[in-house]
Order: sequence, then C-alpha cells, then structure tokens
Amino acid sequence: SGNGRSQTGSPSIERMAMLLGGLVLLVLALPPFFSFPWLGFWLVPLAGIYLVLLLLLPRLWLVVLPLATVGLDITPLTGRFAFKELDLLFLVTLASGLMYGRYRFKVFASSPHFFVLFAYLVVVALGYSGWRYFVLPPGMELENPYYTDVYAYKVVKGMVWGIALVPMWGYLLAVDKRRAVTVLVAGMCSATLLLGLLVLWERETLGVILSGSAWYHWVSSLLDLSSSYRVTGVFSDMHTGGEAFDGVVLLLLPPALYGVIYGRSIWLRTMAATSLVVLAYVTLVGFTRATYATFAIVLLLYVSLTLWSRRHNRLPLPFPLGALGLSLGVGILAAVLCYRFAGSYGLGSYGALLIVAYGKARLRLPSWTRHSATVLALLLIAFALNAHMSSRWVESSFLGVLLLTSALVASYVSALSLFEKTVDSTHVDMLLLLAGLILLPAVIAFALGGYQIEDRVSRVADDLETRENHWRNVIESGGHGVWRQLFGNGVGSFPANYIGRYPDLVKDVGSYSVVRSQNRDVLRLGGGQDLALGQRVSIDPYTNYTVNVHLRAEQAARLVIRLCERNLIYASNFKPRCVAGSMGFEATENAFEKYSIELNSATVGERASLWRWPTVMTIGYDRPDTVFEIDAIDLSADGFNTLRNGSFKRGLDYWFPYNDFAHLPWHIKNTFLQVWYESGWLGLMLFLCMVVMLVRKNLQRHSHDSLLPVYTTGVLAICVFGLFGSPLDSARVSWIFYFFLAAGLAGLRVRNSSRGGQQRKHRSS
Repeated sequence: SGNGRSQTGSPSIERMAMLLGGLVLLVLALPPFFSFPWLGFWLVPLAGIYLVLLLLLPRLWLVVLPLATVGLDITPLTGRFAFKELDLLFLVTLASGLMYGRYRFKVFASSPHFFVLFAYLVVVALGYSGWRYFVLPPGMELENPYYTDVYAYKVVKGMVWGIALVPMWGYLLAVDKRRAVTVLVAGMCSATLLLGLLVLWERETLGVILSGSAWYHWVSSLLDLSSSYRVTGVFSDMHTGGEAFDGVVLLLLPPALYGVIYGRSIWLRTMAATSLVVLAYVTLVGFTRATYATFAIVLLLYVSLTLWSRRHNRLPLPFPLGALGLSLGVGILAAVLCYRFAGSYGLGSYGALLIVAYGKARLRLPSWTRHSATVLALLLIAFALNAHMSSRWVESSFLGVLLLTSALVASYVSALSLFEKTVDSTHVDMLLLLAGLILLPAVIAFALGGYQIEDRVSRVADDLETRENHWRNVIESGGHGVWRQLFGNGVGSFPANYIGRYPDLVKDVGSYSVVRSQNRDVLRLGGGQDLALGQRVSIDPYTNYTVNVHLRAEQAARLVIRLCERNLIYASNFKPRCVAGSMGFEATENAFEKYSIELNSATVGERASLWRWPTVMTIGYDRPDTVFEIDAIDLSADGFNTLRNGSFKRGLDYWFPYNDFAHLPWHIKNTFLQVWYESGWLGLMLFLCMVVMLVRKNLQRHSHDSLLPVYTTGVLAICVFGLFGSPLDSARVSWIFYFFLAAGLAGLRVRNSSRGGQQRKHRSS
C-alpha cells in the first residue's frame, strides 16, 4: 500500500487511483481560499508549502494538526464558521497521504470491528443532509449556520477527518513504529504546551510575566481562583459553553500520560510531565465540574489499563502499588487540609516536606545529615502551623492545629516509606514520582478550595434540573416515526428542529441574516438579549469614535454599540473592559435613514496585545418582537473607517456572533442522547458496541507499550464527560475522538526487520 507497483514497473491501478483522489481533493479544497477574508490569497501558497513539507517530512502532520487544533482559529476575524482554515489544513494533509502513496487501506481489513464501524458510518450517512458541501465547500455565510444544512457539515467533518487519518497513521506505523509514536506523543504534548500559553495569555498572566513583575505577582496571577472568568482558549466553537475546550483537554491527557511512562528519551518524558502539569492547570481554571471529575477518572483509567498490560506481559511494576496508593491518598488529604487551614504557605510546606523525604530516602547522605532532615521536616510543620495561627482568612483553633500536624506527619512518613521501598527505579522515574506526589494533591487542593468552584458546586442541583428539562425538550423536538426512531433525525438537525418546536425558548439568542433588498445587501437583525454581532477592529485608547448606521425599522427602538476587549465568552458576574452607548431611532416607514453616535474608547485598547484581549466593536438589539435592517455601518476616527464589509456585500464575512449565556437551544448537552437523536437507536447501539469492542481489545494480549490504553482512555473520557455535555459538536474534539476510536478498532500492524533479515509482525495498536 506504500509504493504499490506492478510487475512491469508501471504504477498500479490502486496507486493511480490514490494520486487522482488526492488531486481531486485539492481541487475541491482550494477554490474557497483564493479570496478568503483577512488573509486573502495567502492561505493557498501556505497550503502549497505545507504540501511540499509533507513530502519531505511524512510525520509532520502528527505535530501540525494537534498544534492547529488548539491554536489556529481565525473565525472571529474572518466570520467563516463552517468551512475555514482548519478544513484546508486537514484536506491538504489527507490529499498528501493519497498523492504520496502513504495510505495503508489494509488497516480496515475485514473484521468484526471494521464491520461495526462501517455500519455506524452508513447509519450516520443516511441522516446526513450536507453532501453537497463535500463537493462544493461552503463560502461566505448569509445567516445563522446553526439553522442550515451547513451546520450538518460542521458537525460531521470531524468524524470524517479522524477516521480518514487512520490509514495514514497505519502507514507510518508500518514504516517505523517507534518514531511514529514518538512524534505523535510529541505533537500532542506540543499542542498542550501551546494551549497552556494561550490560557496564560487569556488570563492575562502572560502579560504579568513579560512585564518583569516580581515573582509573587506571577504566583498571585497564576493562582487567582476568585475570578468569575472561565477560560475557553481561542476556540470559536464557544457556543458550546467551553465544552470544545474541555473535550480537547481530556483527549490530550492520555498521550501525555503515555509519554511520562513510556517516553524513550529524557526530553520526551520531561515534555510529557510538563504537559501533565499544564493540563491540570488549564482544567483547574476552566471551573467546569464535569471536567474536574473526568480528569480524575482518566488518570485512574489509564493507570489501571497500564497496570493490567504490564501484569499481562509479566513485567515488574516500577513502584510498590500499596505504598504508592497510601502516599497519594494521604498526600491529597494533607494538601487539602493545608490549603484549607494555612493557605498557600501551608501548601508550600507540604511540597517541601516531600522534597525533604525524597532527599533523606534517595540521596547518599551522612548520618548526621539524615537527622538534620528530620529536624527540617519538623521546622516545616511548625511553619505551616504558624501560617494557620496568623492567618487573616481562617480562624485558628486547636482542631485546625491537630489536623494540620497529623496530616503533615502522615504525608511525610508515607512518602519516606514509599521512596525507601522504591529501589529499582531510575532517577528520572523517581523525580517524576516526586513531582506527581506534590502537584496532583496541590491541584486537587486548589480545585476544592477556590471560590469559583465552590460557587459552581453549590448550584449543582439547580443546573441538573435545568439540564433534565432540556433533555426532555430535546426528545420532544425530534421525529417520532419508526424511521426516526431507528435511524435518527440526522446529523446537525437538532438546532433547527428545536427552534421549530420551541420558538419561545430561543428568543434570547436573537437572529441575523443578510438578504437582498432594493438592490442592496441588508443585514436583518432580530432582537435577542444574548446576541451581539461584532467585528474585531483596531481601537486606540482615549479616542473619540463616530459610529454611522444606515438603517430601516418598522418600530422605534434602540441599538446598543459597544467597544470592548473580549476573547469569546463573558461568564456571569464578569465585568469586561468596555464602553457602550445606545442609539435611539424611530420608525423609518420603509426608508433607510442615517443615525450616528459618538463614543470615547477610554481605556479600551490601552495595553499592548499580549497584555489584553482583542478589541471588538459589537452591535446589539434587544427587541424580540421585531427586526430592523442595516445596509451600511462604519466606525471612524478622524474620518477613517476601520470596519470591513460594513455594507455586507460579502455576506457575514468579518462579522462574528457573540452569545455568552443562551447555549442550550443549539446543543443537546449529552453525547449519548446526541448520538441517539442524530442516528437513532441503531446508531446508538453501534456506537456503544464500538466502545465495548475497544475496551475488550485492552483485555487481549498486546505489547506493554501499546497505544491501546491511550485510544481507550481518550474515548472513555469523552463518554464520561459526555454525560453532561456534547463536545463532539466541535470538529476540534471529534477528529481526535474518532481518530482514537478508529485507530483502536483498526488492524494496525507493523513489520520490523530483525538483524538476521527475518520479518516479524506484531500489533502496534
């Protein structure tokens, strides 16, 4: 399946078909990007450079695609919601695999796993309504894409990408498994590190660090858990309420765990260990209850599957499990109590105690130094007790002193015992163990002790009731015939069905569309308290701006104009940096009239870009009973217009809808209910069957460093998180999910040449 030549030396029919398929894919993918918003024509030559690099570096896509998943999203700049720069990247990658003969179709050879996967794809295809977008990709949008067939394409494309990449992955494994796995893990870890940088920028911590502030300002910004703001990264799939962000975080976790345990070099293991810390941090500041729980479950699942694999292959365990479990459990309790009763100083004492225990157990120290280590441990306990007694936030008590002392002594003794019993592990393994025993309990302590998460936990009952009511409405919004029950309502059909069934429940999300009226392109904006149509613009601070709007309205109303710094979603109780003004207008009696308003930008845009969010101008209209129309709008200072496509001749290009709170009308908020809704009972049965098959493959014999636990843990992570969310709405999540699922079910085998020239085959999945 690699070079595929016939006996006469001419290219085989299969090879020619693959080359033709790759060329066709390029021909279909490139045209929309010859006049793409913002970057214009430049995306096409960039895609060409990437295509050439793939010829020279066949494993490059294992790094580029994860990095692009977390860091490449210019939709708020371009306004392209369905077919965008990420589509181009994936389509060029797939085209390169076909053109360069790097497709191994045998990975989907006849097997029960393949037939179940194929049957599931057939059921999904029967309800899919956006086939034409695979031939004629969508261009500029003219209305809310959630209510059109283009949304079906947006949902299903991640599944297509993920499964289509598996034959390319099989080819790389067949060529060199070790290098392929190393690059995959490195690519996923690189994406994690990039995500961490983006979150630091989003929380404005990066600006604090780069400004040269003192270290305690860094720590204060880094560990500020009182803010009501919840991070979303730069994912424009923000209408999921952050679920796309959470889904990607959970899918990046298993490869990082694999790198820590099985990394073949110190740099890879260090990179993976750092990625684990980053993933824990970004999970912590996401303030999502389901993600907290799923993160912990993923850790337990992966460790369990890894231990099963090692025992099945009769390999020794690197650490004594009993001592490790005891030390970790005691450490978590100690860290939580330290943070509760002594704050950050107490938590620092806990970490320092474990370092002292490690030094006493592992380093070859003279006897007097070992006794000094015990004295140092006692001083650290005393330091934590002093922090408790002098704290302004916690009332000191005898019970607090007793709990702190007991927990710290127990954590020191259990860690010392663990380190002394672990005699065969390398220094790298021991340092990673020490870091895990410090950081994991510390993260849990921060998570349980932060104001924001306590507020979120206090609202669990109310939120669950809201979610249950929504699920009942979801079921009622679908079809009830035999066909609908068996095969579902179709991929991406939920938002349109829901608005048709419950129009009163979607008033807050408003409406927008570009129509042709009186030989002009007109933006028709419907009222909605949670709708703001915006455009990213360059705004200078302390500058007077004039907004001119040419509009037509049947009733008197007000238009709200805002100049803000914003990323994507504003959480509740969050106070953004904004200036606002309202523009009142009367009924215009079928004629367009000009209205103007002046705004001073004040502090908006005052700081450098690395210190703040992008600057945005938004327009909002909150009368749900009527619509009004705009055929021209501009934002100017000193007569220079900074808006693009203000006449809407290019549809909604450059314009992006911001919805902060009203997400339920667009998302089912349960992955299993979503699969049932879109593909019926048959689709749900096949989906569950694939998950069960993947779990069963882990119980069969495979190499101890197999990626099967990575695939399985990633899939199960989304299944667990999906009990209260639907992250597979986003292609950024679904491509990794279906890549893991299909790779785990596929017959991925590698051929390695032994020194004697003989061939041996074994499973690599």
